[in-house]
Amino acid sequence: MMLKFKLNSLWKMGAILTLATGVLSACEAHDYWLLSDTLTVDSSQDIYKASNGDEISQDLFVRYQLDYELENTSSSQSTEVVVSATSYVNGFARATGHKVWHLDPSQKVQGILMTNQLELGNKLTVSLECCTTSVCTNKEVICPSNDEYTSLPGISEVAEFCYDSCESIDDCLKDCPSESSCKSICPDDDEACRTAGCSEKLLTLSCDYLCNHDEDCMSTCEPTKECQSICTSLRASCFKNCLATWNRCEEDYYQPDTDIIPCSLCGGEGSCHINLSTTVSDEWYITSTSGETYTCNLECRYYPPECVTGCEELYEGKTDRIACLDRCLQQQLFWCNDFEIPYDYVDSQGTQPCCFETTCQGALEGVVKSYDVECFNDTSCSSGKVCSSEGICVSSTSDSSCQATPLVSNHGFSLYWLLLLIGGYRIRRKGAENG
Repeated sequence: MMLKFKLNSLWKMGAILTLATGVLSACEAHDYWLLSDTLTVDSSQDIYKASNGDEISQDLFVRYQLDYELENTSSSQSTEVVVSATSYVNGFARATGHKVWHLDPSQKVQGILMTNQLELGNKLTVSLECCTTSVCTNKEVICPSNDEYTSLPGISEVAEFCYDSCESIDDCLKDCPSESSCKSICPDDDEACRTAGCSEKLLTLSCDYLCNHDEDCMSTCEPTKECQSICTSLRASCFKNCLATWNRCEEDYYQPDTDIIPCSLCGGEGSCHINLSTTVSDEWYITSTSGETYTCNLECRYYPPECVTGCEELYEGKTDRIACLDRCLQQQLFWCNDFEIPYDYVDSQGTQPCCFETTCQGALEGVVKSYDVECFNDTSCSSGKVCSSEGICVSSTSDSSCQATPLVSNHGFSLYWLLLLIGGYRIRRKGAENG
């Protein structure tokens, strides 16, 4: 593998490489990619995300690490930005690492996204993102810093921020199986066939795979309805997680000014009154504004997509849609949480914006390092060792290992990616067994 960097940028690489001194001193040799451009974001210019594109890729599978320097380019305002990198195996995402930063005016910091975060692949993308375009798990999210902000946003403004940041489900939909492909496999539209046969071939049936990133093709590739529902449910989870995390940070609860939710939550039509007064002995039900009662049979494992789609059908204005969505999800939580509403409940398997700042500015320079992969499964390793997610043989009784040999061939390796349709990202709530 050739060294890949610009000679006139060697001094930058040397500065950033000092980050790793001592970390890898006992490990194998490695190659470098210097990010050819400085990644810059500036919300005042509507630049909310900057990525390196496709410049870091190779035929062989390797382990990745990102060493970087980050600067707040504003001399007067603090900022929150997210450094993110994703490894890919033959075009499909394998692992993503994040680091959320709160920086003072003109502050510079250095950081590393390690191989245990980025794992392995044959392509890596690096991004610098504002809060509004970032996606993190709850444990990666940072609370706003009261010391740095002269005035925190109001809770209604936070609710709008959460709604807008969670609105797009395009990245989720592109990994869904295509409807046409599933119909060809299951011509009778049998549910069991679609769940099993179609899902088993998700890798080769996804719109992203079939279209090979062709935008015209993607615009006409219809995802399966089942997968669309899962993606919509994830959008609801993102919104509720965002609000719940703010509640934990600030104890400032969003109280929607409405008691109307979509009857579609319980299989009906039109608008219904919210029902937050039932007792344990009562049925789950809601009553329409015209007086019709609908009995509810909800899944407590995930947020109902009907809350999203139903509120969008009922209301045209964003403020009303936000209030409706939050009330609808509160109703679900109320029934599935022993008739209580946990305002700070967070779906531990869901995602959300990594931070809450609506303005940002920053610049990132970095070096990507690669290391050899020696295994793809446990049988590739010697006795007493197992293959880690990074592709190296480690002791079955210890996490420590730094012995790797060059990868001879990548033939026969494939990524079996089946997160969406096997229940990944679903939430567990109290009372789920009875729901």
